Amino acid sequence: MASHADPSLKGIRDRALLLFGFASALRRCELVGLQLSDNGPAYVSGELRESLKERRLGSGKFRRRTVAMEKAILEIEKQTRGLDEITKFAGTIRSSSEKILDRARIMREALGKQINVLGTTVEDLRSLFDQAGVE
Repeated sequence: MASHADPSLKGIRDRALLLFGFASALRRCELVGLQLSDNGPAYVSGELRESLKERRLGSGKFRRRTVAMEKAILEIEKQTRGLDEITKFAGTIRSSSEKILDRARIMREALGKQINVLGTTVEDLRSLFDQAGVE
């Protein structure tokens, strides 16, 4: 339809209005009500924007479902951020616990060496006391 407009200024205007109306999903009454000052995205605001939004979303059950889905998406995004934080904390805890376990292993090895040294020293002292005849 728009491609069959005549090449005059009036035809170009008509074609532009048809294309604009189609692209903007305007009703005939909204398209007819356009003023020269109502140009571009600035016009698609206020009542017209709400009208377009209502037609896209519909009303009633579909609109309620859409709103419910938007809320669910926001909640899922929030929970995902929470899981990211938990994962980060768990990584920090894992790293800290590995450091603690490593430190405990080092201390156990050092204490084991001290036990061996003390055991050898006690044996040496016993043999000295036995040689000296001290009980």
